[in-house]
Amino acid sequence: MLYGIAALLGLFFGLIAGGSISNLVSIKLKKIWLILLICIIQIAVRFLSANGLVLFKSQGAAAQILLYLVLLGWFWINRHYFGFLIMGFGCASNFIAIAANNGKMPVSKKLADLFILNSGNINKLSQDGKHIITDSGINLGFLTDIIHLPPILRWGMDIVSIGDLIVAAGLLIAVFELIRNKSIGNIRKFSTLSE
Repeated sequence: MLYGIAALLGLFFGLIAGGSISNLVSIKLKKIWLILLICIIQIAVRFLSANGLVLFKSQGAAAQILLYLVLLGWFWINRHYFGFLIMGFGCASNFIAIAANNGKMPVSKKLADLFILNSGNINKLSQDGKHIITDSGINLGFLTDIIHLPPILRWGMDIVSIGDLIVAAGLLIAVFELIRNKSIGNIRKFSTLSE
């Protein structure tokens, strides 16, 4: 719900600023097929991990790190939109947390016990190939899932990381830019680096 609300707010503010939904037809995103590939692989890894395929449980960490690297590359390729650059920073924060914790995103056990009321949801979260519920042995704990969302934002994401919040802010900005059909930041110098 966090990302859905961010996208809706970006749409709302983009329309207020004179943008149009028809501008989505002329989006100038590069390598969009990478996002589709990432989504397919992510869904497959989560499904196969949750259904007990040992190969995917043991290789899930490597898959997560690889997916994040590809996603970071995609954000870099599309940095001409400021929102995608911000999303890249949030993604990088999550990547660092996952890489520092053996390929898994730690979720605060204390918060999970307090706020994820359905124990079935806790079990699903810990078996999705991406998360681990623990309060011990965490590296870079401030980057992990330790933030409890208010009820309106919580559907599907009770506990998030600072990286998730940065991704949501970037998504809001990106949708705003796409609806207005122009980037909000003067990042021309930054976006031409290494080209």
